[in-house]
Amino acid sequence: MTVRIKKREILTVALMLAFVEPTFFYTIPILDTFFTMARLLAICIVAILVFGKKIRINKIDVLLIIYYGILMVSQMLSENTMCQVLIYMGNAMGFVLLLEIELKRDSSFFIKSLGIWLRLLVCINFALMMIYPEGMYTIYNADNVWHSSSNWLLGYRNAHIYTIIPATLITIIEDYIKTGKLIGSIRTVLFLMVAVASIVTGKSATSLMFVFALGFFFLFFIGFRQYKNRIFTNYRVFVVFPVILFFAIIIFRVQEKFAWFITDVLGRNLTFSSRIYIWDKAIYYIKQRWWIGYGIEPQIVRIQKFGMSDAVHAHNQILELLYTGGIGLLIVFFFMIIIIGKKCMLYKKDKLSIWFLFILGTLLVMYLTEAYFTGQPLIVGMFVILYHVDGFVRIREERADVGK
Repeated sequence: MTVRIKKREILTVALMLAFVEPTFFYTIPILDTFFTMARLLAICIVAILVFGKKIRINKIDVLLIIYYGILMVSQMLSENTMCQVLIYMGNAMGFVLLLEIELKRDSSFFIKSLGIWLRLLVCINFALMMIYPEGMYTIYNADNVWHSSSNWLLGYRNAHIYTIIPATLITIIEDYIKTGKLIGSIRTVLFLMVAVASIVTGKSATSLMFVFALGFFFLFFIGFRQYKNRIFTNYRVFVVFPVILFFAIIIFRVQEKFAWFITDVLGRNLTFSSRIYIWDKAIYYIKQRWWIGYGIEPQIVRIQKFGMSDAVHAHNQILELLYTGGIGLLIVFFFMIIIIGKKCMLYKKDKLSIWFLFILGTLLVMYLTEAYFTGQPLIVGMFVILYHVDGFVRIREERADVGK
């Protein structure tokens, strides 16, 4: 059998790879430089394709443009260098617009290609965790005090989940398009086993939340079908619940009443590995500049202000948004969540929509103790993929009609 590969498909894969650089490559100057130059070229090519084909942007794209626009204003008013914001915005919007182009042209090919690459990264990362159980290399913060050797291909153990979640999302989308089932192949089962094993091996409490949530989702979906439409199709649950947890844990510190779960199950102390001290510092500074924030500060500046070596971000997404861009950035972020939620609810009778809402809700819960969005093209791109639930449902319906 002859496999024909089109030039456009080669270009698509090359552009995709440029935006998804394994974290380990940051430590190898020649590889990091190569990917940096490749991303710059990819951003230029994507811009040409967008203007040349007159691609229409949608609501989520507009909100992302406003999001990074607010960060730029905050950066200027805080008299910080614009370089970091421009890098974040270029990488994220370049990947987002590439997604928009490919999802409108041929969703199945791009999703398949991205899925293969992400699964490969996760599997290689797990293999390296088995070979180097103590870590492959050591990283230091800007003050050269905090350091960790728990780093592999996907970087520090806490960051693995932000490749594993998009990989899991896309793998299940592929199965859905082919079979109409969320788990419709042995490949998906094996990948989920590797993903869970990676998280357990890494011993990241934040990542373990995803494992618990994943198990809960499939058990509930299988065992309590009559209730799934009441809970999983109501996006308000996935927005309000994390906000309630934010006030309960970050503001009112109710975790003291659940000491047994935090200390015995998650293996963490009641300070969430000293995160509450970082939260307190973030709240202190937010009160002084809540309207616009401080922009994206150099790592050493943040460490010196907070007085803690591991305070490279607020370790909470809501606090991080308020700290970097003020109340406006937080509002835009939640607008994106609401728009995605409403879009999914239009297809609430479809199981893929339920899966999308679950992924969105799980990510928001994980954001209680981590802050990964602004500079993460994969996570930003994942929001765009969730918004395009209608496209995946339509492809599945078309394939189902052809198969009749």
